[in-house]
Amino acid sequence: MNSPHVLAIACLVVVGAAGGADDDTTPGATFSAAPAAASALTADSIDDVTIHSFLGASLSNGTYIIESASSLVVIDTQYASGDPENFRAAVDSLDKPIAKVLITHDHPDHVGGLNTAFADAPVATTATVAGLIDAGDREVEVLDGSFTVDGVEYVAEEYLDAEAAAQMVITLPDHDAVFTGDLVFNEVHLFLTSDLDNWISILEALELDSPASVYPGHGLPAGPDVYAETIGYIRTAQANLSSSTSSDQYRAAMIDAYPDWKEPSLIDYFPRELLGQ
Repeated sequence: MNSPHVLAIACLVVVGAAGGADDDTTPGATFSAAPAAASALTADSIDDVTIHSFLGASLSNGTYIIESASSLVVIDTQYASGDPENFRAAVDSLDKPIAKVLITHDHPDHVGGLNTAFADAPVATTATVAGLIDAGDREVEVLDGSFTVDGVEYVAEEYLDAEAAAQMVITLPDHDAVFTGDLVFNEVHLFLTSDLDNWISILEALELDSPASVYPGHGLPAGPDVYAETIGYIRTAQANLSSSTSSDQYRAAMIDAYPDWKEPSLIDYFPRELLGQ
């Protein structure tokens, strides 16, 4: 599913193999990165802002730059070696200062570059997420509700116990755009947890009044139908978890159900816990 606003796509080649994140600075889940290949950069023009989307090579993880008149807001920082540096190069190529780096949640594939490629940038997130991340010596600005950057309104909301312990969603109400973090995946296998029913409830609520442009935590920008696709995946996973007797059987069932979706390695996290093994 591609965004209706995509104007241009360029590939940034990542040199070398992807490495692991530092678990001491990125509490929460850990991931094994696939070999790095290429990262896609897209640009969407919505009224007076340009939204640049950077798709990581490690796990198809989406990070974003919101470019306004005189500054930039960055959403998440990528994961493995190469991706944060290439993402920062994309940020710097716009030749505007970073007003804030917004962190959606504490998973390593979204905060991996926070204390490396983005160690010099101011950090902001919601209260619970702030308590889960390590921003080095920087004070983390705690967001609650609406704030503005360059005259652009942002709304920060926090959701608990879904794909992560806490997840920040950022909406640009005047630009019909929402950044969901890992509550939404677009044609990428999901990183599942034990809170699947609550996750579905959150997605159903977000879907009711969704902006037209949805920027997910993994995969390309999409439209509001991505909520139903994510819910469908979770329900398929629940059914396959109920009928599977091993993690291998569950994995095979999910690949059979979604053969063209990216990052099947994400299927392998926590299936034994979900299966009660």
